[in-house]
Amino acid sequence: MTEPIKKSTLSGGSLPRQNVGRIAFCLMSTFLFALLLRNAEFAIGHMSDGLRLCVRTVIPSLFPFMVLSELLVATGAAELIGKMIPHPIRRLFGIGRDGCCAVLLGLLCGSPIGAKSAVSLYRAGRIDRAELTHLLTFSNTPSSAFLISAVGVSLFGDRTFGTRLYLITLLSALLTGILGARLRGKASPSEMLPKPSQNKTKHATEKETSVIRLFTGAITSSALSILYVCAFVVFFSAFVGTIESMLQAFSLPPSVTALCYGLFELTGGVARAASCTPPAAEYLCAFLAGWSGLSVHCQIMSLCADSGVSFRPYLLAKLAQGLLNIPLLFLANAILP
Repeated sequence: MTEPIKKSTLSGGSLPRQNVGRIAFCLMSTFLFALLLRNAEFAIGHMSDGLRLCVRTVIPSLFPFMVLSELLVATGAAELIGKMIPHPIRRLFGIGRDGCCAVLLGLLCGSPIGAKSAVSLYRAGRIDRAELTHLLTFSNTPSSAFLISAVGVSLFGDRTFGTRLYLITLLSALLTGILGARLRGKASPSEMLPKPSQNKTKHATEKETSVIRLFTGAITSSALSILYVCAFVVFFSAFVGTIESMLQAFSLPPSVTALCYGLFELTGGVARAASCTPPAAEYLCAFLAGWSGLSVHCQIMSLCADSGVSFRPYLLAKLAQGLLNIPLLFLANAILP
């Protein structure tokens, strides 16, 4: 007796969406592998640049904040910070007391600190999966040091522009959070974490009373997270370097090259956007600051690896923030030229 033919084979040979995605990713990986082999010297040079970037910038600027965010969650300080935020504001953004800590850390310290804090809260049972998904959409923006100092002062020679870029990026993230709270429905029971029993909570509390254990746990967890971040920085440094060598053969306009570069990696994208003619340079930087780059997105996905969240809302929110930054910058320039 023959087996019944699957329904997907009868509809004109159509493949499930998951298989189509895998085939596309397989073809893209094969193309990138061939590209790296053909431009191995470019890949090695840019990989060295990525390693230097990790040692000089990424680790010093992110690792201390990762450790502190872990300690805030482990010691219960996140709840205290949330109590300082008025209830109407928490309701406006659709978050609880603990979630306020992840938002504040993410907006003040930069990405991926917000994601790191939100995941720590989720794993500690302080927020559910639905709130974690919502927090990721608006609690991860480039830091003030990057946008004001690196972009504004170093690249454009204008601290005012860097400050304006930082403020509109924060505003677009907050607007996205408000809109997401309005669109967000109630979490299904499968998305909710089971509440720990009182006995388990008591034993966990007694087990975590050691300050040394809390501190060493925060260090080891943050060290693993920073390793993930640096791995993506190094890979995308080599990747965008080989892409750049390919784009040079097409003699594309500088703005198109900067956009292609910035879609994958933020730092290199804004550096190339700064060399474009104004005002295209400013608006291109505004879009890239909101989008943040695929490298940052992969860093956040690695931190949320075992959480089971859907990253589609996050990616749509980052795209919306990039597009929203353009009219916000236009209004800011019109009001305060």
